[in-house]
Amino acid sequence: MNYTCKKCNSEFELERDAADIFCPYCGYLAKSEDRNTFYERIHIIKPVISKKEFLISQIEKMARLSETPKDVFDNLIFDVKEKYIFYAEKEFSAKTTYDAKVKYKKEEKIIKNIEKTSIDKDGVKVTIKEPVEETRIVEDTKVISDIFNYSDSVIVNFKGATEKDLELIQNYNNEFEEDNSVEIPITNIRNVLKSYDELISKADDKYDKALKDLLCAKIKEKNGNCTDVDLKINECEYGDYKIYCVIKYTWDYKYNNAEYNLSTLAALKHVYGDYPADNVFEPMVKEEQIEIEKRYNSTIKGIYSIIGFVSVICIALCFIIGLEIIKINAKTVWIVGIIVFALIVCGIGALLAYIFKKKCSSKKEKIRKQRTKEKEEKKNIMCNKIIRDIKDDKYKL
Repeated sequence: MNYTCKKCNSEFELERDAADIFCPYCGYLAKSEDRNTFYERIHIIKPVISKKEFLISQIEKMARLSETPKDVFDNLIFDVKEKYIFYAEKEFSAKTTYDAKVKYKKEEKIIKNIEKTSIDKDGVKVTIKEPVEETRIVEDTKVISDIFNYSDSVIVNFKGATEKDLELIQNYNNEFEEDNSVEIPITNIRNVLKSYDELISKADDKYDKALKDLLCAKIKEKNGNCTDVDLKINECEYGDYKIYCVIKYTWDYKYNNAEYNLSTLAALKHVYGDYPADNVFEPMVKEEQIEIEKRYNSTIKGIYSIIGFVSVICIALCFIIGLEIIKINAKTVWIVGIIVFALIVCGIGALLAYIFKKKCSSKKEKIRKQRTKEKEEKKNIMCNKIIRDIKDDKYKL
């Protein structure tokens, strides 16, 4: 573990269990009380993933994602920052009374007057109103009063946590393991201890609000469509604050002048953040496909032109023969033969057009697969090279 001398500001390596701190540069002797106090007060959450493992997992994910650009790895900076999140947890056992408004649905009967028209005995048209009972579903509210006893723990932000970090901590706090053998840089330790009491006093205000919010949420969950809750805490037994430190890895990087961020808590393997999307690949493939389509369409148009020309000639011949402009024997046989010939030519042309359309679709799909394969191969080559470099410590993580 590194330590910065208070007298000469030199940095040197220090064993955590050392009773005293002795500077090898200026000879300054300092007690290690701040370090010992820190490890007495702070409960360090055991990391389940290292910076290297985090970075490698994200490089591999980028290589797997189809929407990742093929040149994403070309100019990346692999600088993963290690941050320290401190949060407070306090156990409680609360006895409360509350009044709450609860929405509910009920059946309501109403009387409607329906107009009916009839003819009386004198033949006069008469309109009368007849009452009819109907049932409808309406939403109403009622006030309920009850006693609610609940025991749990409340987590409040202590230092350095984003909303997403706090959400993860609250959801997975029960799965965390403590490990106070994990080393935290001494500069951070001193800063945390310096403001320890001040942060605890601020945490008390947050804790009261967090406790009420939690109890209100539980009451609403218990009472279904509950809206307004008037809560009174009659009695509450609090445990002591426990301060936890969890390590957070953050990788900030750029692609095409856009900034991206990937983060994870070292106690989890849940990564959140953004990945770059490929805005070039689809237009490029589309452009190639359009060119292929143009070439095949010109061939298909040629086939249709030939079919049209032959059809016109055959129709003209049939017309001429039918009007006996040309005197030939077995006129009907000739007309039938010309029609059959025209149908054969049209059939062959239609078949050729269908084959060319299929080939066009096949060629377009082949181009997409080929470009996708080239893209994936490039990403995989770069991915494997970067992972080897990370494992060989070529990047200062």
